[in-house]
Amino acid sequence: MRMVDNNWINIILSRGLRLTGVFLTLTLLAGCVFLDYIPWLQPEEVTQEIEETASDTVLRLAFAGDTMGAGKVAPILEEQGYMYPFEEARPYFEESDLAMVNLETAMSDRGDAEDKAYAFRTHPDFVKGLDWAGIDLVSVANNHSLDYGVVAFLDTLDELQQHEIGYVGGGVNAEEAYREQTYEVNGQTVAFLGFSRVLPDVSWYAREDQPGLASGYQEERIYQGIRQASASADLTVVYIHWGNEMELEASDDQRRIAHQMVEEGADVVIGAHPHVLQELEWHQGKLIAYSLGNFVFTMSHEDIGRQTAILQLEIDAEGGQKATVSPFRIRHGAVWEAKGEEREEILRRLQTISTTGEWQDHVFYPR
Repeated sequence: MRMVDNNWINIILSRGLRLTGVFLTLTLLAGCVFLDYIPWLQPEEVTQEIEETASDTVLRLAFAGDTMGAGKVAPILEEQGYMYPFEEARPYFEESDLAMVNLETAMSDRGDAEDKAYAFRTHPDFVKGLDWAGIDLVSVANNHSLDYGVVAFLDTLDELQQHEIGYVGGGVNAEEAYREQTYEVNGQTVAFLGFSRVLPDVSWYAREDQPGLASGYQEERIYQGIRQASASADLTVVYIHWGNEMELEASDDQRRIAHQMVEEGADVVIGAHPHVLQELEWHQGKLIAYSLGNFVFTMSHEDIGRQTAILQLEIDAEGGQKATVSPFRIRHGAVWEAKGEEREEILRRLQTISTTGEWQDHVFYPR
């Protein structure tokens, strides 16, 4: 809320000057902004509404999708710098209490590529861009974190640790990979978990004495992790890699698992991997975002794969949620705010397929 400085008014009044009706009228005609600086002229109910709205939100989380600096993005970042991809996204992350993306790459200059169609390895300095953008933590549970072997994966974890960026869904062993990452924010304990239901081989699973990722194929293990995390957290977030590439809507299997995760104690479920935005859903008052699509990512052959968004979730003092969708466009190795018809196109599609709540422009409320 705007701060008001009345010093100049006090000086005028102390010298015996009075504002005449004529002077006030001319001032108001010259610029209505003058009203903003006279608190006793403000409608009482408006001030009260602003204060109540501001106090309602106790926690704001921001999420975005698949993020990497490999492929065709790499030479652009080498030329433009590692902060460049996040220039217009940064304010959204910084104004949130916690911000999270899916890190769909190894960050290393070591290792040998796996024998697969696409193997992603990003320069270690990419972590500086993540840090600068205000990313607080990432999920590494996906089908590219081990593209250059264990050595590059461990380099990735080390880079994140050095820049105090948390990670979930992977680790030096199974204990770390399946463990929640916990934050204390505004008096709230927030726990994050990461899982992947898209892994090239069982050798990518984290084991008791083997670095790797948190497998999401074993559903009971997902639910067990949620129950354990939610027992001591005010809010539990699951970031999961799943679904089918370029499918515009979630599968029945995704819906079944997502609903079960909520019923086991998850307060937020965020998905990635399909490379397109999929629907948002409210289930028992909790938000499910089935896929946030690509984010900072190599150029998709299909236009819909270049549409993306930052999702901000606000939680009030009673645990109620509302979601704000800010549309973005992937272009030239970076994300840019979508405007005009492009913004409306993204929102129209999300509004059409996301029907379990009420939309007010780009804000999605539970019914």
